[in-house]
Amino acid sequence: MKRCKLTVVRGLPGSGKSTYAKTHYNCLILENDMFHMKNGEYRWTATKMNDAINWCVSMATIAISNGMDVVICNTFTKKAFVDSYKKIADILNADFEVVRCTGDYGNIHDVPQNVLTSMRESFEDYEGEVLV
Repeated sequence: MKRCKLTVVRGLPGSGKSTYAKTHYNCLILENDMFHMKNGEYRWTATKMNDAINWCVSMATIAISNGMDVVICNTFTKKAFVDSYKKIADILNADFEVVRCTGDYGNIHDVPQNVLTSMRESFEDYEGEVLV
């Protein structure tokens, strides 16, 4: 039986994460942003952030447990966020890779410039990640 693969695609808002995942992987792609979609409209609220994170983790765990490869696209500015998915891959005996998108295509969610600057300044490298 083939081992499943869990891929984390990370980067700042507007760095090309979603586009990269959709053009390079033929599997289940999950993003916290999906949780915030209501009737085709993006409705992000800070109070639902933890719910979105938990939803994404749950969906990834279920999919890998059922033999599916999964790509998770989120900012993942801190190593600890990536490590939480590494732990899932280890528990479920899945291969694991990290891809970091470094493009600047403008962010579709209108994240304020001061927030982007703060995220950029606090972004942590992840050992072994592939830069694209």
